Amino acid sequence: MRNVTIEIEGLNITATPHTGDTYINLLKSAGKLKDPIKFYGSHYAVVREVKLSGDGRWVIGRVYRFLDFNSLQKWFNIERDEEAGEDDVRKILIPPHLKPEFSATDFAFFVERHQLFFVSFTEDKKSFRASRFGVFFSNLLNHGSVSGGKQVNVTPIPQKDSLKHMRSLRELQKVSICLKEPNPDDLYEAEKMVQRKLEAMHARRIDVNISAIAGESLVLDQEMNQFAAVASENGSVSWRGINQEGVSVAGSTLQYPWRMPLRVGSEHSGSVVFRTAIRGYVAQEGTDFSRIGSGDGE
Repeated sequence: MRNVTIEIEGLNITATPHTGDTYINLLKSAGKLKDPIKFYGSHYAVVREVKLSGDGRWVIGRVYRFLDFNSLQKWFNIERDEEAGEDDVRKILIPPHLKPEFSATDFAFFVERHQLFFVSFTEDKKSFRASRFGVFFSNLLNHGSVSGGKQVNVTPIPQKDSLKHMRSLRELQKVSICLKEPNPDDLYEAEKMVQRKLEAMHARRIDVNISAIAGESLVLDQEMNQFAAVASENGSVSWRGINQEGVSVAGSTLQYPWRMPLRVGSEHSGSVVFRTAIRGYVAQEGTDFSRIGSGDGE
């Protein structure tokens, strides 16, 4: 029996300004964009098969990634250890519409919370980690043909306790907070405080850098702790200090993305397992769905 593990990660997406259909329209426009968007290095990607679920709560789709290169650039002959000659290069016939190193993954965007979940480690062992996936979606949704003039912020969803790595340091020497505008539709008290401050300053972003007095450890006040908590899900927090073993360390909330493993048995495809599990996760706010599709029933 087949028994493989896939992994899910997520992104918080905030568009300013926006109405009820903004996010749906953004993703539909992204699915129509012909231009590939850089994923990393020489790899590019496009979004396709974008559909709205029957209940209107989800937008599902796929990301197709591939290698794109300029065949007119210089080539290397590994048999002769020298630059390939013109005669060799003329023999290379790759149709421009065919791209190598193809891989694909599924995503599901939860409209109410403006959160996009995706398979970050696929059945065929392809990796789409949140750090690069987030940059790709930020560039995609801010593309002039997609954004419609809106500013779109994309932040990887962190582990719920991502800031514990900073708070556990014996000596906290430096903290940098990049705080972007949170979603105005779903604000808790800390987010409301940040939203009011941003609006009062006519600002969309706050960057704070705090350094300790030499030999001292930073003690963040209530406001800075609130800033850090909100920035962990709407921006980033990075730090430097000394841990309990006396070792100098640095870290960031971006190093600790939220991640959920799922087992995929022979009864279901990874796509089915992913969509079933993430709907259940959102509905029950964190239930462990790691056994879905494992052959033990759904």
